[in-house]
Amino acid sequence: MTAESFRDRTDAGRRLAAKLAGYAGRGDVLVLALPRRRVPVA
Repeated sequence: MTAESFRDRTDAGRRLAAKLAGYAGRGDVLVLALPRRRVPVA
Protein backbone atom coordinates (compact mmCIF):
# COMPACT_ATOMS: atom_id res chain seq x y z
CA MET A 1 0.00 0.00 0.00
CA THR A 2 1.37 3.40 -0.94
CA ALA A 3 0.37 6.84 0.23
CA GLU A 4 -1.07 9.12 -2.44
CA SER A 5 -1.30 12.90 -2.44
CA PHE A 6 -4.44 14.60 -3.69
CA ARG A 7 -5.04 18.21 -4.77
CA ASP A 8 -8.32 18.33 -2.86
CA ARG A 9 -11.33 16.20 -1.86
CA THR A 10 -12.75 16.37 -5.39
CA ASP A 11 -9.52 15.02 -6.85
CA ALA A 12 -9.47 12.25 -4.24
CA GLY A 13 -13.10 11.34 -4.99
CA ARG A 14 -12.55 11.16 -8.73
CA ARG A 15 -9.46 9.01 -8.36
CA LEU A 16 -11.22 6.69 -5.92
CA ALA A 17 -14.21 6.38 -8.27
CA ALA A 18 -11.88 5.45 -11.12
CA LYS A 19 -10.28 2.71 -9.02
CA LEU A 20 -13.67 1.34 -7.93
CA ALA A 21 -15.31 1.46 -11.39
CA GLY A 22 -14.45 -2.18 -12.06
CA TYR A 23 -16.65 -3.23 -9.15
CA ALA A 24 -19.79 -1.44 -10.42
CA GLY A 25 -22.85 -3.66 -10.74
CA ARG A 26 -21.44 -6.52 -8.70
CA GLY A 27 -23.82 -7.90 -6.10
CA ASP A 28 -21.02 -9.18 -3.88
CA VAL A 29 -19.42 -5.77 -3.25
CA LEU A 30 -20.39 -3.16 -0.68
CA VAL A 31 -18.61 0.19 -0.45
CA LEU A 32 -18.99 2.16 2.77
CA ALA A 33 -17.88 5.72 3.42
CA LEU A 34 -17.77 8.09 6.37
CA PRO A 35 -18.82 11.65 5.59
CA ARG A 36 -16.37 14.38 6.52
CA ARG A 37 -16.50 15.38 10.21
CA ARG A 38 -19.24 12.90 11.05
CA VAL A 39 -19.28 10.26 13.74
CA PRO A 40 -20.50 6.78 12.78
CA VAL A 41 -23.21 5.55 15.15
CA ALA A 42 -24.29 2.25 13.63
